[in-house]
Amino acid sequence: MRVIIGFIYLCLLTLNSCDLFSDTEGLEAPESLMPRAQFTEVLVELSKLEAHIESTYKTVTVYNIVMTRSGDSLLQTFDLDKETFEASMEYYGSRQEEMKDIYSDVLDELNLELGKLESEKIK
Repeated sequence: MRVIIGFIYLCLLTLNSCDLFSDTEGLEAPESLMPRAQFTEVLVELSKLEAHIESTYKTVTVYNIVMTRSGDSLLQTFDLDKETFEASMEYYGSRQEEMKDIYSDVLDELNLELGKLESEKIK
């Protein structure tokens, strides 16, 4: 869990320090655009899934296969397909400030969940 939080923090720093995305133009919103709240929720769950898989499977080949299948399964639980998620990622990613805010929300949610888990461990 801490690894994924560190990864998201690095993403935020990277987005903040360079102009990978343009705020002026951005992409046009796709018809199947996920609402920001749902997109954020999916990123939170994908982050937890990736952290679990990364800690469980050490070889890249197995990790890649399991992550792909598990990611697809996770999207299905949200009643989403891969194309919708990727189109939403491209759209939000083309807006640097909004994507930074989304990653900040993801990090906040992961930290909140981590705090809850640590407080339960103390009890």
